[in-house]
Amino acid sequence: EFLGNDARKPAAVASTTWRGKVVEIRLIPCISPATFEPHYLHPRRCNIKTGFERLGRPKPWKTGGRSFASKSENGEPVTPLYTTAIAEDAMLLEHHRFLEASLSKHRPLRDAVVLLKIWARKHGLVAEGHGVAGGLLTALACHV
Repeated sequence: EFLGNDARKPAAVASTTWRGKVVEIRLIPCISPATFEPHYLHPRRCNIKTGFERLGRPKPWKTGGRSFASKSENGEPVTPLYTTAIAEDAMLLEHHRFLEASLSKHRPLRDAVVLLKIWARKHGLVAEGHGVAGGLLTALACHV
């Protein structure tokens, strides 16, 4: 099974019956935030290597120019979606801890998040395979 129907995020699912109900446990692999140096997760970097081309570091993207190039310095296509998926996996446990701490301190926030998710589903904003993820809605509510 894939998490959020994203082929880059495999998840192992184990099912069992407990007290007359089917319970599913999802094991989601994640990496340590220290696995990659931050410059490897730059949006203008290619993290899918197609050969043994010489690797180049991306130029700083905050140099006044607002346009993003479609090729990195070494001529390979940039992979911002893949790079973001790697960064998301690296920060998974830290995000979980933040959300858990925020929601445990504020009971009304938990109720607001439930209502927000119900509203988003009713209006078609949360859909399987596309749309806004429920975890993202929770994170937005915790930051507001």
